[in-house]
Amino acid sequence: MALSKEAAARIEEAVRCAEAGTRGEIVVAVAERSDGYGAPRAAFALALACVAAVAALALGAPAWLAVAAWPAGTALGWLVTSVPAVLRAVVPADDVEREVAESARAAFFDHGVHRTADRAGVLVYLSLDEHRVTVLGDAGIHAVVGEEGWKLHTSQIVKAMHVGHPEAVADVVGALGTVLAQHFPPRGDNKNELPDAVRHA
Repeated sequence: MALSKEAAARIEEAVRCAEAGTRGEIVVAVAERSDGYGAPRAAFALALACVAAVAALALGAPAWLAVAAWPAGTALGWLVTSVPAVLRAVVPADDVEREVAESARAAFFDHGVHRTADRAGVLVYLSLDEHRVTVLGDAGIHAVVGEEGWKLHTSQIVKAMHVGHPEAVADVVGALGTVLAQHFPPRGDNKNELPDAVRHA
């Protein structure tokens, strides 16, 4: 799954509209994958290689064929785990959650979400291959929304990603804009502190 140009444009417009009614800032960052997951992928590949070698011997294949099954099975195992659905099945959920959370925190600082004047920046981080979403609010907005307040937004995006519609994040951006407008209404020239375009994490 990938974010199309049309979906990115729709999200950017949603950010622009949402921010028109608030001095808060919304940043959407998208990663194809939050980590390479080398260790669990390698473990799966080696296990597949072992199964291939044992199967070759059990079927009466020559010893050289059983030996050859090791690199072939390892390569096949590594290849199939590059498929997102297989990756999600192979990598432990706790590992995925940790890597996505770390990547989201890094994106929060990399994209300057922590540098808004009112500390009212919100990051919406999508990790496409893992079907994971993290919403992080800076100190100002997090103080009034809290951890529970983000869960509804993240669950809506995750549902959309499961059916292959990550562009539905645009609807959630609109909802976030309503929350920001309630607690951080615009004032003065309502300066746009952060670019509206979708970022690549």
